[in-house]
Amino acid sequence: MSVVGQVVSAASLVRFTAAAAKLAGRSGRGSRGLRTAAVVGGMLAAASLATSALCAAALTGSRGEEDASATSLHRLMFAAGGPVHGAGFGVLIGTLGLAGLRTGELPRPLAMAGLVSATAGLLSPLYFVTDRAVWFIPGGRFSGLLVSGIAGVLLARRSCTS
Repeated sequence: MSVVGQVVSAASLVRFTAAAAKLAGRSGRGSRGLRTAAVVGGMLAAASLATSALCAAALTGSRGEEDASATSLHRLMFAAGGPVHGAGFGVLIGTLGLAGLRTGELPRPLAMAGLVSATAGLLSPLYFVTDRAVWFIPGGRFSGLLVSGIAGVLLARRSCTS
């Protein structure tokens, strides 16, 4: 189940990245750089989630039965799906928030929430320095999912009416 969920999430991220990049492209001055950041962040988030899914799948096979291999796979799975994904997702949500502010296509409170969420995601790699930073991982992920879900609905409605 976990593997399937991560693969579906990674594919959904690719699609959402395209929508965020499109919004960033409409953001005026500096839009090219913002669009590039959205694509890079979204692709990093999707690729790291796919990597985590591959590790989870490998853990279900013979490599998961060997202590050393299982431990290595589990560490890679966590690193890819946790701090690395958090950083990429943070960049994506941050560009969404900034583009939403610049274009006015997202309500200001939602865009600001995106920037706060992005901060948590961008700080999640601090886990590699101190275990105390582990809270940035779910903080950035869950707040980013909430922001992206609401933004996705609003942007979809907007594109249907224009």
